[in-house]
Amino acid sequence: MKYNVAFISVEGVNYWSSWPNKEAFEQWIARLSKEDRKLFSVLEEGISVERCIELKRKTPLVSLIAKAIRDGDADLLAQLQEQNPSSFVEG
Repeated sequence: MKYNVAFISVEGVNYWSSWPNKEAFEQWIARLSKEDRKLFSVLEEGISVERCIELKRKTPLVSLIAKAIRDGDADLLAQLQEQNPSSFVEG
């Protein structure tokens, strides 16, 4: 079974990743630079895929929009607008 970890980025976007085990995750964290480590926080670790998905779905829409704008991700913006038309203002 994989070792799943949920994170929140500085932009407020929840995401998750998996490692073979807790030791592999801890080694990955230890290798990160201080600058990279400041870009996220661990929400929960050692959790099920279902819990990871649940946490990811709790990302606020405004955080997803801000990230898509920052990254220049037109496809994600279009998808978000299609799913949440009342959250976008034409202008």
